[in-house]
Amino acid sequence: MSDTGEDVLYGLYPEDVTIVQSFTTSTAITHTFFGFHTILYFIAAYLLIQQGLRDNRSRLFLFICCSIMFAASTAYMVVMNTYTQTNFVLLLFVPPDVDNKMRDLQIATNCLLRLNFMLSDAIVVWRAVVLYKDEMRVKWTLFSLLGLSYIGTIADTVLVILLYFGITEDVPEYTLLMTVPLLITNVAATAAIGYKTWGYKKMVGDLLRQSKRMTATELTMMLLVESGFVYCGVWGLTLASALGAMRPEVTSVLLEVLCIVSGLYPTLVIIIVALQKSVVDSIIGSSDVLPTSGPASMPSKVVPAYIPYQQTMQMTSSGGQSYSDKEKADSSTDGRRTPQDFSFA
Repeated sequence: MSDTGEDVLYGLYPEDVTIVQSFTTSTAITHTFFGFHTILYFIAAYLLIQQGLRDNRSRLFLFICCSIMFAASTAYMVVMNTYTQTNFVLLLFVPPDVDNKMRDLQIATNCLLRLNFMLSDAIVVWRAVVLYKDEMRVKWTLFSLLGLSYIGTIADTVLVILLYFGITEDVPEYTLLMTVPLLITNVAATAAIGYKTWGYKKMVGDLLRQSKRMTATELTMMLLVESGFVYCGVWGLTLASALGAMRPEVTSVLLEVLCIVSGLYPTLVIIIVALQKSVVDSIIGSSDVLPTSGPASMPSKVVPAYIPYQQTMQMTSSGGQSYSDKEKADSSTDGRRTPQDFSFA
């Protein structure tokens, strides 16, 4: 009882408790993913700088994209934390007028989110295009899908901004304008890398059956394919949430971590490729081969760090004998594929 003889109730309403729990959960999950992104970014930046940026435009491009995505993710975390704190203010019995501030924060989060989407797709498509240097049809297909993704993302961003400013009242039919093109682009890029991986495994399959280790190139390609399918799965869940197949609280958490994940995945791709480049360079600089252990009754085998198409065909048909420099030079002009088609350097 109070001094006035009236009961005074303290605490939050059940609805308010639910809101606090939701924000706490999403904040914890988002910060966890951001921590992973931070670690991976500094690893990727170190590897790219160590390998040199001035003499290689590709590495410079990757470093710039990786840095912009990390900066966007950092800004996104700052905006999201401010947004969460502002929402807590609305739990007051007499909340202040923060409508304009909330609107600006929501617009900022949506723009940063879509910026990471666009840069992420650029890196994924670039990684696939590198494998198809001489196949213009595949390259133009991937670039066309990337262009459609950019058009859909920009159009969706404009519609979202118009929605927040009250110029358009409701745009539910445009929820797939960004999601579907991005999903298709990632699936196509992953499938392109997967097809090239299958072709590489098929060419060196007979030789690799004698060893217990994969070549550095094959391992890199397998990691890119597997991580690509995981990322496509994330976009599949995003599409399902856009169609209303998930509970609102699950959709909210998924959308909040999507900005960080979209920056984390291509950063992981950069690390995988950079590490493969470092391994191959160190091998070529020392012995040009990767030692592998064979069965106890068989002599030790060696597998080249990179096996060109011509040498693979000759090895599998002639028992794996060595060739002179002249024979290798002659085999490179017989009209078959060049080693660059499968190089990840």
